[in-house]
Parts: sequence; structure tokens; C-alpha cells
Amino acid sequence: MTKEFKQILKEFSIHNVRTSVNHPQSNGKLERFHGTIKTELIREIPMYSLEQIREEVGKWIEEYNSLRLHSAIGYVTPMDVFYGRKEKILAERKEKLLEAKLKRKQYSVKANIRLVA
Repeated sequence: MTKEFKQILKEFSIHNVRTSVNHPQSNGKLERFHGTIKTELIREIPMYSLEQIREEVGKWIEEYNSLRLHSAIGYVTPMDVFYGRKEKILAERKEKLLEAKLKRKQYSVKANIRLVA
């Protein structure tokens, strides 16, 4: 590991963790990410230049982290988790679901009253 790399890790409070060679279970999240980007991007679009590849991969990663909902983390984005917004989002969703359930119940009661009358 170079001095520059160690400095960048320290600057961003990142800890480098090494995994065993040929043991994807120890690095499953990254292996899954690599498989997904290969399937959805790398194998699907023609690449003509290194510049184009960098641009397309950058766009894909931005969407993956900022827009795409991930089932493994409760259907929020990785950025929501990173910035501590997950619990608030899940609470808001729960509240909306409860409100919708109440509205459906009220609608059903009104519909039944109209049928009886």
C-alpha cells in the first residue's frame, strides 16, 4: 500500500480490510456489485473509448447509489443509509401506509352505508 493511498484512507476515515484470495464470501457485497455492473452495464453497451467507459460507469454508479432502491437495505438507496436517512424514510412510509389503510377502511364503510340505504 502506497503512502498516498494510506493518506487518502486516513483523510476520509476509511479502514482498509483485506480479504482472502479466491474467497468471495469474505467480500460478498463487492462481488455482488461487480456482478451487477457487469450484467447491467458492461456487457450491454458497446464501449468505444476509455473516456466513454469512465463516463458510463460513473453515471451507473451514481444511479446505483443515489436513485436505486435496494431490497437488502429496506428499499432505500445506499446514500440514504450512508447519510442516516433510512429510519426516517421507513417511518414516513409506515405512516403513509397506515393513512392509506385508514382511508380504505373509511371508504368501505361509506360504500356499505350507501348500499344499505
